[in-house]
Amino acid sequence: MGLKTTREIADYVHDFKYEQLPSDLVSHVKDIVSGYMSSTLAGSILPIGRVATAYARQQASSQQAGVFGGGFKTTLEAAAAANATMAHATELEDVAFPEGLYTLTVLAPVFAIAEHQRMTGREAIEAFVLGYEVAGKLGVACADAGAKGWMLSAVFASVGNAAAAARLFKLDREQTLNAISIGASQGTGLVKQAGMGAHTFEAGFAARNGICAATLAKLGLDGAPGILEGVGGMADLIGGMPDFELVEGFRTAEIGIRKYPCCGLLQRTIDGMSDLIAAEKLTIDAVESIEVEVNHTFAMYMKYADPRTAAQTRFSIEHAMAACFIEQPVFLASFTDEAAHDPRYAAIRRKVTMKVHPEWERGYFPQPAIITVTKKDGTVLKRECVFARGDAGHPASREDIGGKYQGAIDFVGVLSQEQADKASRIIETLDDIEDVSELTTIFAFPDQLKASERKVA
Repeated sequence: MGLKTTREIADYVHDFKYEQLPSDLVSHVKDIVSGYMSSTLAGSILPIGRVATAYARQQASSQQAGVFGGGFKTTLEAAAAANATMAHATELEDVAFPEGLYTLTVLAPVFAIAEHQRMTGREAIEAFVLGYEVAGKLGVACADAGAKGWMLSAVFASVGNAAAAARLFKLDREQTLNAISIGASQGTGLVKQAGMGAHTFEAGFAARNGICAATLAKLGLDGAPGILEGVGGMADLIGGMPDFELVEGFRTAEIGIRKYPCCGLLQRTIDGMSDLIAAEKLTIDAVESIEVEVNHTFAMYMKYADPRTAAQTRFSIEHAMAACFIEQPVFLASFTDEAAHDPRYAAIRRKVTMKVHPEWERGYFPQPAIITVTKKDGTVLKRECVFARGDAGHPASREDIGGKYQGAIDFVGVLSQEQADKASRIIETLDDIEDVSELTTIFAFPDQLKASERKVA
């Protein structure tokens, strides 16, 4: 039987043992951590990452946890908020569907707390899994709300992060219940923000909220013990589910590894277009037009036919299709402010049309996206895009996982190869590491960050 009440969820979090984690799940988590660490560092040099760093620096009166790429420490809440936001700025986060929960928004508070308290890798892995399970399973229960415009990752991550923080703070059973309840009062997120800085910061808000909730619970603040269930509970208000039963099994095992630094809905279309280009030796000069057929949910996110910022390029099917012709493999350089204004991208974007089928079932992936390329000689090429390589069930290769890590490190250019390799080795043995600050310090204080950059956001 799945969990049905706030108290049952709190008991699960309080009583969980690391030994319950399968070894293959621990290995999967380490791959996810690899992507989180490198993409957060890469996000530190993006415009929104600079804002997140400046925000964290203003809170730096208490030096508790490091800000990746910043060269300084700040409060737990500010570090978690900044690191989650910087990771999300790249859109390289790994995600499970249908909950659409980003791993980064759970990893950021987990590693901030674990760093400050000098905790073991096992404790960090355990807390991450618990936080992801709580938030992810609530997201599955309320999945239909995502199609209505709730950004479920941000909504339920505040709850999951409260559970993860409660575990790391070693709260008792009642304090854990209160932390989850307080987290629920802070959870929100809106799809309508996609492509704007506020959307990126929603991941940071959720990271911050979980630490805040657990801290307040530790100090004695209480919350309604049945906040998630029943009429007027969180699941009812968000998803119309007053009586829910959380799915069994580990949602963490369903997390896919994302290859491209853009919205998860674009991943399979980039694979599909890239495959067409390779198979047909297709050049953009030979292309008259490109049509991508999608459902209403896809169109809710892809709002920017002519993006003006890096954030907007990550929610543009037109830009993603252009990137396939300009950069192979598609990666971070294609989703920058410079790329948004690059005439080469603009010219290709004008050839791309998104055709929305309002009659198609709503949701993230209920049917394939269909790409139709019409060549100037009249030839028509079609590709049905069913899944992305790296999705759950279609695992990313070791080459893809390593390439994502190294590509992000190379993009930001503040970490030497020696230190990048050292960090990679630590991640590979994370479950044996006695103090995770050994890992986080490498990314918070990269060895090629200029002294001047340590002082100015």
